[in-house]
Amino acid sequence: MDNFKQDNKILFIPGWLDSGRRLGYVNYLDIWRSGVNIKKDFQVETVIAHSLGTIIALYNWCLHRNFRIILINPVLSRRKLLRRWLKYYFHEGPSSSFKKTLSFFSVVSALFNLNKILKIPAAEILNELPSENLTVIYGAGDRYLYDKALGEDLRARGVKVIEVKEAGHNYTKEFDEIISLNI
Repeated sequence: MDNFKQDNKILFIPGWLDSGRRLGYVNYLDIWRSGVNIKKDFQVETVIAHSLGTIIALYNWCLHRNFRIILINPVLSRRKLLRRWLKYYFHEGPSSSFKKTLSFFSVVSALFNLNKILKIPAAEILNELPSENLTVIYGAGDRYLYDKALGEDLRARGVKVIEVKEAGHNYTKEFDEIISLNI
């Protein structure tokens, strides 16, 4: 599907402090802003979620069980998250267009939201999700945040797990190409 970002039946949930608008999506849920209801029924066919946004996609699926999920570089483990994020930041780092959108207040607000989000048992929810309703896409260069062992476990369970050789953790056009082939 070429114009999946313009399709209202598809919802995008970005990673930490990112915005669906910045990435070109028409239907997105910027969970890092205050006042976003993550419990409401999304009423879409597919949810595409990146990085920490994958936890929200899984949580909402657990509540409603009525959509397919595409996870991009899912970050589900709280284990040593700050350390892993710092390694990512100093080796790959966020894109320059992402850095321009940050403000002190958005970071403080997002830290409060992050604390709540990390309490969601995402790995347990992932085990309930039928393999035919899940696709995982990850960048080969994501050495710090994506858990490759989790990806191998999911692949063994019959989940479609796709490696994108030209990508790291940041959302890039290479992910768009793979997503369009898997919607």
